[in-house]
Amino acid sequence: MDINGIEESLAEGKVARDQCLPEISEKRVLPISYFKPKIPARILLDPETFCKTFPYHILFNDDLVIMHSGSKLQQFCPLINDEGATLKDILTLDHPQIELTSENIFIFLNMIFMATLKKEAMAPNMPVLSLRGNA
Repeated sequence: MDINGIEESLAEGKVARDQCLPEISEKRVLPISYFKPKIPARILLDPETFCKTFPYHILFNDDLVIMHSGSKLQQFCPLINDEGATLKDILTLDHPQIELTSENIFIFLNMIFMATLKKEAMAPNMPVLSLRGNA
């Protein structure tokens, strides 16, 4: 049964959705309704591996205090390791143009964020570093 036949059978109520996952003989994309991600119950990833795997990540709390960061950010921006350092201490938000608060970050959660590390937070002789990513 091809994808069109499956969709017709589903619409007519002849088969249940779980009974009709097709075998793909041609290069076609299944409708998004068939996609079911495989999500593990736990991820066994220690903090050191996480920081090396995501070298430019920043994890912060509701007060924007940096909890931990990736290995490359720590190398380029030593201030990031200071006790109590906040996002406002180390970077300026370029996009979206909002006040840097946890509430605003949550409101714009699905947007791409662009930020620049402050020169005074950078290690000596380091170029300006711009970051881009999701919250």
